[in-house]
Amino acid sequence: MDRFVLEAIDLGKLYKMKIRHDNSLINPAWFLDRVEVSDGRDKYVFHCERWLAKNKEDGKIERTLYVKGYDGDMSSSTGTLRSQRFEGSVASLNSMGTSPRPSGRQQAASKENIPEGPTIPYTVKVSTGDGEDNGTDSNVWIRIHGPGKKQTGRKFLELVQQERFEPSSVETFSIEGVDVGEIRSIE
Repeated sequence: MDRFVLEAIDLGKLYKMKIRHDNSLINPAWFLDRVEVSDGRDKYVFHCERWLAKNKEDGKIERTLYVKGYDGDMSSSTGTLRSQRFEGSVASLNSMGTSPRPSGRQQAASKENIPEGPTIPYTVKVSTGDGEDNGTDSNVWIRIHGPGKKQTGRKFLELVQQERFEPSSVETFSIEGVDVGEIRSIE
C-alpha cells in the first residue's frame, strides 16, 4: 500500500476523482485496485480494478473513478450520493493493492477483448444462499450485457482480505465498465 498526505481546501462531499500517471520510466504499467481518501473522519473508496498502462487492456493511463455509493449524473460535475454521510476535506490518499503484480487471473482478463466506449460505475450486490454448502472460494466475475452486442467485458468481484461469498452473506461491489445502456442480461 502506498500512502500520500496532501493538503487541500475543503472540497465538500467527494464523489469523483481522476487518476493518472505519466507513463515514464522502464515499467510504467500499473494495476490499480482502489484508492481510499480519508480526512480523519470519513473514508471515500474509489474502486478501479483496472490497468493504467499503454500496453495492457484498453491502453489508457488515466481513469475517472466514482466513490462507492455514488448514484448521480456521471456526465457532469454535479451529482448526489445515496448516503449523505460523506463530508470534509482531503487529508490523506491511499493506493491499495494486494500485491505489486496482478494475479494470473487478472492478467488473463486483461488479454480479453475490452469493449470500447465511455465507462461508468456499476454497483453489484451479491446475495449468497443460506444453505450450509452455498458459499464458494472460487474466483467470481460478472459480465453485463445491454442492447445489441454492448457488454462490459469480464469484471472480477473481489473482496480484499476478507472471506467472500459465505452462506447468508451479502456483498456489494463497485466496478467500472463500459456504459451498456439498458441492462438486458448478466452473465
